[in-house]
Amino acid sequence: MEWILVPTGRVRVDPGGAFGVVPRSLYENFYKISDDNLMEMDLHTMLVRSEGKWILIDTGLGDKLNDVAKGYWHLTYPQGSLHENLAKLNVK
Repeated sequence: MEWILVPTGRVRVDPGGAFGVVPRSLYENFYKISDDNLMEMDLHTMLVRSEGKWILIDTGLGDKLNDVAKGYWHLTYPQGSLHENLAKLNVK
C-alpha cells in the first residue's frame, strides 16, 4: 500500500473550530493567530494506492464553492487544487 497526502487548499479559520475549548495559551505558540482571530490551515486529501487501484479519501472543500463560500473560508490554492495535484501524480 502507498499513502500520499495531496494538497487541496488553504483556509483561514477561527481557531475555536479546530481547537474547541482548548485554551488559546496552549496553541498560540505553535500557530500564528492574526489580529482578526484567524489562523491558516492547510487542507489535504488522502490518496491510497492498493492492488493497482487508487482510492481517494476526503476531497476537502473541493473547487465548486461560490465566491461567498470561498470568502467565508478565505480559501486559496497556493499549492494547486485537488485536480491539479492529482494530474501531477498522473491520477485521473
